[in-house]
Amino acid sequence: MSKMTSYLVRLSALSPDQTMLDSDRLVLFISGSSDITCAGLTAGQLDLLHAICPSGYSVVASNFPFNQDFEHIKSPQVSLLSASASHIIYYWHTILNLRFQKLLQVHMSPLLETQKVVLVCKSSGVNMLTQWLNNLENEISLPRFRIISLGPVSQKLLNNKILEALVIKEKRSIF
Repeated sequence: MSKMTSYLVRLSALSPDQTMLDSDRLVLFISGSSDITCAGLTAGQLDLLHAICPSGYSVVASNFPFNQDFEHIKSPQVSLLSASASHIIYYWHTILNLRFQKLLQVHMSPLLETQKVVLVCKSSGVNMLTQWLNNLENEISLPRFRIISLGPVSQKLLNNKILEALVIKEKRSIF
């Protein structure tokens, strides 16, 4: 069984009742995974979330799938080469793998129950967010999303009039 297939099996087994997206106002970080066995954030990522967290908001101390039953306490320690390869694989699964897209819907859908969300996204996270939004039904009303992008941003995301997006780095990528 491939690492990604094993990852999808683990995501499928997670109970939606154990979501960490259970507050009305959230600040969270979303990125493709450098290590698909762990959803932990680095100390720097957590510090950033706490630094920008408005009063009355809750910081989600995990990356996708934002689930208490998925390892999120330790932060992944991988080489730059391994992380790059993982992100490339994750990207292709985000846009092409229907099973992963369905699991993305399952684990991101608790955001629809919130009032306001601040999302800090790296480029793979922007792809995940865009894919999730594209697969929502048109009649669904979104909470107020503020997106801080730390990398290339899809034009679909920038052109979405409902979302507030701030791009910190470049707006496009050669990929």
